[in-house]
Amino acid sequence: MPGIECRAAVAVEISNTTACREGAFGVGVVQSVFKPCAARLDQHLGGKAQTVALKVGVNQVYKRARVVCGAALAFQGVDFAIHASVLSVALRRCLAQLAPDRYFNKMKQLSLIVLLAVALMLAPLGLQAADIYSWETDLDAALAEAERQDRVVFAYFAGSDWCSWCLQLKAEVLDTQLFEDFSRRFVVPLLIDFPRELPQSEEQQQVNIALAQRYGVSGFPTVLILDPSGEVIHRTGYLAGGAGNYVTRLMPHVRR
Repeated sequence: MPGIECRAAVAVEISNTTACREGAFGVGVVQSVFKPCAARLDQHLGGKAQTVALKVGVNQVYKRARVVCGAALAFQGVDFAIHASVLSVALRRCLAQLAPDRYFNKMKQLSLIVLLAVALMLAPLGLQAADIYSWETDLDAALAEAERQDRVVFAYFAGSDWCSWCLQLKAEVLDTQLFEDFSRRFVVPLLIDFPRELPQSEEQQQVNIALAQRYGVSGFPTVLILDPSGEVIHRTGYLAGGAGNYVTRLMPHVRR
């Protein structure tokens, strides 16, 4: 029944946060697509559309959003996968009636923002993020794995036990559940470390020095996104704004 479809539909409203404002089109699409969608559902399906407000850019909110959404919303790659959702029929119909071209043309961009808030369903709640010292340390092995999985390599050059910005990046981004989910889904993480106190073989030290020279790395932290051939796709370092902002900025460079 239309009323049931309407009450089952969810219009996702992205809050006007820093991450959203810095998105490719941000709040404008929310105001022009999702809010009218809710109103149109009210008008044409004879019920009250439910709205789930998902704030972007905070790891705790991300976890909460995963609980709130449950199995109703699933994220598959960079596509906003309402296809597998129990809400898909009513929501897709509403959006298609409202502004099909605007909606579907913008969906991939919007997904980069929604990624920070919707349920990825990749890991149970409470699972701790993997430590960077469990990452691959051999470039050739990482590139081979990236080729096998059709992914990119997240190459992290760091002074993990002395570099203050590296420690900050680790605490704010790399140790979070959001980054762990992102890593499991999209990249092969590679640690190229230059510690002062932590044990490291002389052979590994020489390999890492050679890699830093090869890629022109002179400061830490440096993050390179590499394709499976070892070519640099993107170069970055520490960015303020937490895991949400960091993942948002990486997403355009990790999709193959």
